[in-house]
Parts: sequence; C-alpha cells; structure tokens
Amino acid sequence: MPMPPQERWSVAKPTVMSEAGIVVARNARAGSVGAEAAAAGGNAVATAPAERA
Repeated sequence: MPMPPQERWSVAKPTVMSEAGIVVARNARAGSVGAEAAAAGGNAVATAPAERA
C-alpha cells in the first residue's frame, strides 16, 4: 500500500521588539484585556488571566 503524501509547513514571522512591552494572545478580546492590564501597571502574571477571558 503506497504511503499518503506528506505535507511540510513552515511558518516564519518577523521579529517584534518593544521598549514598552508586548501582549500575545489567542484572540483579539484576550489581547485587548491583556494590553489594558499591562497599561494599568500589570506584569505577565497579571495579564495571564486575560487569555481565559
């Protein structure tokens, strides 16, 4: 039985740098909540619950 064809994916994204901080989230709402928490003086621990929003 022949083997099915294989797919090879490569994802390349540009490097992002910031002096003020970066918020990364799975969706826009969580990113907005995380950015608001960071802007209010929060750190990574404070912004992490935004991902569950």
